[in-house]
Amino acid sequence: KLAKESGTLVQQEVRLATTEMTQKATFASKQVGLLSLAGLIGVVASITLVAALVLGLATIIPIWLSSLVVGLALSGVALGVGLKALNSLRAMELAPKHTIQTLEDTKSWLQEQVR
Repeated sequence: KLAKESGTLVQQEVRLATTEMTQKATFASKQVGLLSLAGLIGVVASITLVAALVLGLATIIPIWLSSLVVGLALSGVALGVGLKALNSLRAMELAPKHTIQTLEDTKSWLQEQVR
């Protein structure tokens, strides 16, 4: 009976670990999406900054300043989104904490059953 219950517990632990790791992978994929967005915004910012430089040098009129402000603002947005996503990924713990705790509980329970 103990062997059967132990097998059932192990199966449950494997299911729990799978669920927990799937949740973590889903979270990580969302953060990678945000990093991609930051890259896209960075490209747009670079194009805008280049346009500002070209317009500024070509015409020497104040319109370049507005392009420059827009480009710098987009760069700031890209930096903010990118840093937020990176910080979220760095803070994420990959170990399946809940599964580890239940495994420890199961181990203690099995040790008591054997005694």
